[in-house]
Amino acid sequence: MLLILCGSSQTPSRPSPESPENLDARLADLRRAEQGPRPPSPRVLAAKLADIGRGYLNAGLLGPAIEVLEETVARAPEDARSLASLVLALTRREDYEFAGSYLDLAQEREPDPRDAAVYAEVGDRLAAAHRMEGAAAAWDLYRRSGGSDPSVLARLERARRELTATPGQRSLASDKFTIFADEAVPAADLARIETALSREYDRQAELFGAPLRGPQVVVVHAGRRYFSLISIPDWVSGVFDGKIRVSLDGAKPFAPQAESVLSHELAHAFIRQVSGGRAPGWLHEGLAQWCSGRRISRAEFRRELGTARPRSLSEMENLAADLDPQRARANYAEALGLVEYLIERRGEGSVFCLVRDLGTGDALADALRNEAQMTGAELVAGWKAWAGV
Repeated sequence: MLLILCGSSQTPSRPSPESPENLDARLADLRRAEQGPRPPSPRVLAAKLADIGRGYLNAGLLGPAIEVLEETVARAPEDARSLASLVLALTRREDYEFAGSYLDLAQEREPDPRDAAVYAEVGDRLAAAHRMEGAAAAWDLYRRSGGSDPSVLARLERARRELTATPGQRSLASDKFTIFADEAVPAADLARIETALSREYDRQAELFGAPLRGPQVVVVHAGRRYFSLISIPDWVSGVFDGKIRVSLDGAKPFAPQAESVLSHELAHAFIRQVSGGRAPGWLHEGLAQWCSGRRISRAEFRRELGTARPRSLSEMENLAADLDPQRARANYAEALGLVEYLIERRGEGSVFCLVRDLGTGDALADALRNEAQMTGAELVAGWKAWAGV
């Protein structure tokens, strides 16, 4: 299941970066002035260092930015803006431990209103790494800075709910995955999950033609408390929201059905990356089911749909929004059917080429025409005739 989180990410707008040569020259001039007969006052020196440090950060030079901003914060610990810039630089470099230390310090300061977007980005980056305490702290600083974007404030509330639902977790890291599991999840199940995911990763990377760009975060919840907090229906045992989330019943043995859920949610990660986040809901859910091994024979579609009518592609944009289990079953059956029909008519490679075309910027209509030689309406009509519905 793909959970779509709406709302823009508040990446700070950046002016045109100053050249590294100019920044280096300014820093050298400042060092000479500091050693000269009339050095700048500590306040002026800190202000100039802060400006140079932000210049390095804006230019993407994280090493020099961190070095200069750390010196600035040491000289002027009350400078909230330099502290925010340092936290951002460390987070972008994925130096999460040091970023967390300075984020703790920032919480003791009154944030500058100009840094709201900085803390929104810091929160998003920490959440993506499943450092939820830090993400909540950063988004709270966004709020305290005067930030009012409802999507960011919703992420703050969601992070707080997650922290109450998962008070203790342990982790397992590899080059492909970073797995976080509630303490109630048995260690043996965690090992089985890592093995199953690694096997599926290799298979799906070959199907999609590329590995994921970095380790995929996986969160294993013991029970459904977290899923209930975010209103995920009882019939859903896995969600992909940028992280793979699965709900396990710790009182029951790890079952083959759980491996299918892991495979399904991992496919969402590949589809999102390869399509550049542009794959529609029916393609996401249909291909994720197909990758997990689910198949529906042509003779079974009428039973799977029940009394529900087939939908158009536009009506199936967000399948997860329909919480009625019977309607959801029909939606998912149709999504899988469309993928199975495409594979039947055009071959397995056509579907994966369709996903890649979306990732290169093609509109869905163009990608369907290029890879399947049909329109969206023709796809739905062809599947209905093929499946007898």
